[in-house]
Amino acid sequence: MPRAHLFALLAFALSPSAALASPPPSMVELVRTQIVAAVTEGMTPEEMADPAYSSPALLTAPDKMFSRVDVNGDRLADWMVDFGKAPAGSYFCGTGGCHTELYLGASDGSVTKVFDTMVREIRISGPKPGRIVDVDYHGSVCGGYGVEECPRRYVWDLAAQRLLERPNKKGQTLMRYGPTPVLRTPLAAAPAEVQAEVVRRGQICATAGGRFDVDDSNFVDVPDLNGDSLRDWVIGTWDSCHFEGEGPENPPALPLTVLVTQGSTLVTALDRRQISWELDIATQPARFNVVLDNDDCGLEANACPREPQVWNPATSRLESRP
Repeated sequence: MPRAHLFALLAFALSPSAALASPPPSMVELVRTQIVAAVTEGMTPEEMADPAYSSPALLTAPDKMFSRVDVNGDRLADWMVDFGKAPAGSYFCGTGGCHTELYLGASDGSVTKVFDTMVREIRISGPKPGRIVDVDYHGSVCGGYGVEECPRRYVWDLAAQRLLERPNKKGQTLMRYGPTPVLRTPLAAAPAEVQAEVVRRGQICATAGGRFDVDDSNFVDVPDLNGDSLRDWVIGTWDSCHFEGEGPENPPALPLTVLVTQGSTLVTALDRRQISWELDIATQPARFNVVLDNDDCGLEANACPREPQVWNPATSRLESRP
């Protein structure tokens, strides 16, 4: 064998990519733990010990769930996990598709989760420096019906070390309910101002005799809204109070709140009730629209009224255009 070919084979065999031809055991175990939790949820100890209820075959993470991919364009092995291919795949799939995860590989063989959500379809493509992740969500994510397509696109951002939203494969830039996060930020990792907003919602619900599930609180960081190139936050898109029994006749409507980054703090740029929102990333800064949801408008031709918002530096607020 020519020496050059021999050196090439040795380099491949010793490369981090070649060493990780199989998914890392730590990742496989993490996936298996999720499968066990889903299959055994609500079971009694006796049922968990009974193979008729929790067959060992259902509690595994087989190789077919894992496929090697390239998320960020480096030579290291990244991984896609398709929970629809689990032995108990029905636990992870529905009308919105199947639960899917992406893990970014590191040179030491460890992996970091960078994508964790339900998708109907996912495709990774593009040049090495700018890998593209195209996703199709349930139609309701884009404000439509479930059967309608909802394409969103993400690109690996080297500076942010995460997947960030971009115009989708059709060039569309308007996002109903804002961008769809592919990895939820834990509340403990969110800015203090965001955490305070979640606490405020709990207080509003408690005053009305209800409760607010903190674990279900909805908050997301969004592209820059005030021109400082820093990401901002929206809290409350789907938030609501929960009551035992029927609850009050007029339950409180929780606010939709926009927090905009100013220096090292976040300031309240908008705080309104009984509205939803959308974001257009065609411009920098992005354009925020208030959507006036009501019983007389919605899907199809009768769209709800929009109020485009403009950042006013004098008041540090998002204000409706005249």
